[in-house]
Amino acid sequence: MKRWLSLLLALLMALSVGTVALAEELSPIGTWEGNVYTNELFDFVMELPDNWQVMTDAEIASSMGYGSLYGSREGLLRVLERRSYVRALTASKENAAGYTILFNVEDLRDRHSMSEEDYYALYRDTTEKSMLKAGFTDLEEAKGTLLVGDQEHVCVKVACRVSGQPAHVAIVLFKGDNYMGSLTISTHNEQETDEVLGYIQPVWEGFAPIEANVEPLPPAEISSVEMPPVESASVPELTNAASSETWSVIGTLNGTNWDTDFPMHEAMSGVWVSDPLQLKAGDEFKVRANGTWVRNFGITNGVMVQDGDNIVIEKDGLYMITLDLNKLTLTW
Repeated sequence: MKRWLSLLLALLMALSVGTVALAEELSPIGTWEGNVYTNELFDFVMELPDNWQVMTDAEIASSMGYGSLYGSREGLLRVLERRSYVRALTASKENAAGYTILFNVEDLRDRHSMSEEDYYALYRDTTEKSMLKAGFTDLEEAKGTLLVGDQEHVCVKVACRVSGQPAHVAIVLFKGDNYMGSLTISTHNEQETDEVLGYIQPVWEGFAPIEANVEPLPPAEISSVEMPPVESASVPELTNAASSETWSVIGTLNGTNWDTDFPMHEAMSGVWVSDPLQLKAGDEFKVRANGTWVRNFGITNGVMVQDGDNIVIEKDGLYMITLDLNKLTLTW
């Protein structure tokens, strides 16, 4: 159950290329104190009941394949700098499989003017097709808004079935400066999802009680969408990697000369991440599948392509190389 919930969120979050300095005063990944998560940049607080378990930063870094060096708030900020997105929050309900809360943050970089509505429109179709391919059935979507304080946020609810079992997901988008946050709540039915949505409060002194803080999705604003059957989903061949496929990094790394594969592991469906690699300026690399050159990627004119150019490291540092077969991006 946890696998498909993680997959859903991974599909919603796009990867981009580049590096940007992070604001120090208002951290896009927020802070934890006990069971209270606060994110001043996105202007919300989420206080979880005692029967919810919150992952530590070290556990997040391990589960997402970031590596032990990134198991802190500062480390997660470094991941955001390098990869343009990061998991900032993971929580699960005790003795209740399938009940999770996830919060991911994406650095929009050159798309900083994008609104929540734009973000939703850009990724909806891709997400729908990917969900169908991943085995989700009986999908019904309802789009509305969630009122947090005096701010309305895009809120999308998806009812579906996975392995024959009912599931319900709510996705709330938060735009702050150059960042987009995506909060995903997963339960077994809409009533339980709405209860968790009630934990979200605004970041200002003297805020209203939780019950007064949530605006239900009005029926007039919600349109149900019957998703097409799996057979009708058209997924580009390049993104349809075989499950038996494994990926690795190869190049002139750590004294090697295109003769050693450094393994990558699948952190989430279609997203492969290397262990942290200590690289030097001038080192070159590419990624390839199954230890052969039949399927390999480099970067040509800023785009990841089959048989593309070697990637050259510009400065010494510790790098995690990430291949996203869903979005066809390669970041480091």
